[in-house]
Amino acid sequence: MSQDQYSSWACDIADRTDRGEITPGHGGDLVSAVNSVLRAFGAQTLSGGGLRIDQKEYGLSRGHRYTNEQTAMSRDDQCRLKAWMRDRYDETGDVRYIGVKHMIEIAHETGMREREVSRMPLIERDYSSGWIKIETGEGAKNDREREYHVGCTEGVQAAAAFVKEHAHYYERGTLISTQHGGWREHNNFVQAAMGAARAELGIRETFHGIRHEFAQRTYADMWAARTGVRIECVKIEQQDTRAERWESIAERTALSIDEVREIEREIREDVSECLGHGRLEVTNVYLGSYR
Repeated sequence: MSQDQYSSWACDIADRTDRGEITPGHGGDLVSAVNSVLRAFGAQTLSGGGLRIDQKEYGLSRGHRYTNEQTAMSRDDQCRLKAWMRDRYDETGDVRYIGVKHMIEIAHETGMREREVSRMPLIERDYSSGWIKIETGEGAKNDREREYHVGCTEGVQAAAAFVKEHAHYYERGTLISTQHGGWREHNNFVQAAMGAARAELGIRETFHGIRHEFAQRTYADMWAARTGVRIECVKIEQQDTRAERWESIAERTALSIDEVREIEREIREDVSECLGHGRLEVTNVYLGSYR
């Protein structure tokens, strides 16, 4: 099992807590148990480190639910991953590496989960207007449909052109190569490619870290659209207390504390909708929060 596969499982557990199927404490117990088993058997990542999941990163620890430790993959690291995929394609001729490169860019633009990106209908749907629509059967957690707008879809359109050009491999119009099997084979390839790239490049964050970066960037973009001032999330600004944060934002935007609180709540709800979360508690894991 790779770190990316382990992280994907932890995301599933976090989503189950989001839907109220299990409590965060129970989810944390599950992760803790698996951590213990892997530690006992000395399971290693490709880079030599031990396989492990930080419960707080996924909002699964008991007690304090949030951690303001940065969990987003930087844009520079995303570009390094894409360059690695291009280089590996040049070395091997395996077109799937270019597919993973496109997946990274789509995740950056849309904040979609890896499974959603993989099953995104790139040919039959037009994304040029910026509207992203995820329907039943397209990889959404719990088949929860959603539709939202993003500022740029150049990467999505580039992926569509790639899939159309290589239709022999991508007969279904998605980034899952039908010439190399189905979803399982595709997912195994993506996990292996991402794991090897991250190990070689020294990148800690998994594919899910791109989704975290999207959430944080979208949050700041929404503040700028609402107030003309770009406000970064808690994980970036790192004020010591909630009161200090309200005062800082109020001073920069010339709004009252009450107005700041209301806009903050609405923006977090909007980001949550883009991500496909049912509750703000999960989105807060991406953006940071206070006790």
